[in-house]
Amino acid sequence: MLTNGFVTGVNYWASNAGIKMWSNFDEKAIDSDFAKIASLKMDIVRIFPLWSDFQPVYQLYGGCGQLVEVSFKDDVLPPDTEAGRAGVSEEMLERFNKVLRLAEKHGLKVAVGIVTGWMSGRLFVPPVLEGKPLTTDTTAVRMAMDFIRIIVTRFKDDPVIVGWTSGNETDCIYGASWPQHTVWATTMRNTIRAYDPHNRPIMDDMHPVRQFGTNVLNDRRDIFDVTTVHPYAYFSQYCRNEPIDSMRGLLHAVAEAKVYEGIEQIPCLIEEIGTLGDFLCSREVSAAYARTNLYSSWANGMTGMIWWCANEQVELKYPPYTWCPLERELGIFDENGEEKLVAKEFKEFKETISKLPFEITKPKNDAVCILGGDGSDWAKIIGSYVLSKQAGFNLSYAHQSSIPESDLYILPSVNSMPDGNRFEELLTRIERGATLVITFAAGLLFSKFEKLTGNKLIYNTIANSSAVIDGHTFRRDSKITLESKHSTVLMSEDDGNPFLTVSSYGKGKVIFCTAPIEKQFSETVGEPDTGLYEIYKIIAEYIDLSVKRTDKRLGITVHKLEDGTKIAVAVNYSGEEITDTVTIKDGSIGKVYLGNASGNVIIVKPYSATIFEIK
Repeated sequence: MLTNGFVTGVNYWASNAGIKMWSNFDEKAIDSDFAKIASLKMDIVRIFPLWSDFQPVYQLYGGCGQLVEVSFKDDVLPPDTEAGRAGVSEEMLERFNKVLRLAEKHGLKVAVGIVTGWMSGRLFVPPVLEGKPLTTDTTAVRMAMDFIRIIVTRFKDDPVIVGWTSGNETDCIYGASWPQHTVWATTMRNTIRAYDPHNRPIMDDMHPVRQFGTNVLNDRRDIFDVTTVHPYAYFSQYCRNEPIDSMRGLLHAVAEAKVYEGIEQIPCLIEEIGTLGDFLCSREVSAAYARTNLYSSWANGMTGMIWWCANEQVELKYPPYTWCPLERELGIFDENGEEKLVAKEFKEFKETISKLPFEITKPKNDAVCILGGDGSDWAKIIGSYVLSKQAGFNLSYAHQSSIPESDLYILPSVNSMPDGNRFEELLTRIERGATLVITFAAGLLFSKFEKLTGNKLIYNTIANSSAVIDGHTFRRDSKITLESKHSTVLMSEDDGNPFLTVSSYGKGKVIFCTAPIEKQFSETVGEPDTGLYEIYKIIAEYIDLSVKRTDKRLGITVHKLEDGTKIAVAVNYSGEEITDTVTIKDGSIGKVYLGNASGNVIIVKPYSATIFEIK
């Protein structure tokens, strides 16, 4: 279920209690909540056994601070049961089972974040572990393993549970190094797998790329079955540089997901997404954001989208809600339990795709963007993905250590290059007929530069001005002064210096740009210079596209179904209805499943999609 298809759902805390749902357990409230969630045609709820409630272990001390014994709250000794010996509360396990039975009653499946020690800006850890380094302390690691063992052993045969994670954003429970986090995550994953014989997918719950770069994803490719993203624009550098319903804001989630999917080479679930309340954007904008991302994530190959969260928490008078205003207005239901506009979007989307006579398949990728792995990757990701969509092609991502076959490769805003052997392997593919695009940021990166690009380098200096071309401004840190030898100059600066060139390399092509255009796109506050898009539009001319369109606000994906039928999905990343002419290679528009199309003209409603057959 989480490795194919497309699920919708919510992250769940009870409407009456939020993070105190386990200690202030109200079965009627949860029953009512689940009925409302199921009415939206949702598939799944993600639930969180709060670590401090489920393993409520205290240490009792005697004279001179000597440890005497370990107990539960109120000096109650743990029972002599498997759960008790692991410090896990039988009462909480019973409540957990009741939640599963209520989900089953309403036709909902459950994903479980087992060791939920971090939630909404606050730590929730067993009292015995307070102040300890939770990812490296041996007692903490042992207790987490015991908690997982008890939960998984107790509920491994429950058909309601469709996936596990070790917790929630577990890189937040302690500020360890990334290798230490990876060891912890691997240990928890292996513990889950040891006690669940049914091979339910184990999902990733750490989201490091924006801080650490993509090396961390490459390091853990073989740990998880499903990778996940939590793409909140407010917390993501460069994504608040334009409104959340701009093309940049709307593509952020899928861009991040495509990176995780591409580098880890496993399916990706958008496990948390939302607009963080009414002070970031209006409810109307939030609904448009949700609708666009539902169609966009479905069309671009994600396995689902789960909103944060089910219920408002405005009236809860305890931390983290008293600490964090942004945690209070996140629900798809308001404080009175009524559907917000976002809820209606989820329901209408699910009703629409459930009527389709086919299961969508992964889209065709047109090019591969190669990432170097360091902390500068994030600027490259946002810029390259939005520009590629605007130019009309679909981009996937790869780490430089594992580059898949493709007809076109992009090395974006480079300040480092793949190591010599891997770069030589890449150049072999170019010699055989592929195209390589390099946009330059800074550094002494190339040997045999003239052979590679067809240009002789005269100077490589610190830039004291931007490049200006036909009224467009291109920022740069370094200025490359070139003399074309056997390249074709596609764009020149106003002073005549080659800016964008293409040259033959064996049977293939190398396109070289002297400015880091992806980085400029990401760093620009407000709408970026349209000249950046014009460069990617030139790049698109070197791709054999199945479907071409003219309006840059449309993103089109092409899907080949199992029976050979081709389906196209056109997503409108704007608030205006778009009428556009499409050119289809060796085909024409057939049956229309959503939206309007006639001849070679499609009409796509604002923040929505048109779906049609290619015949």
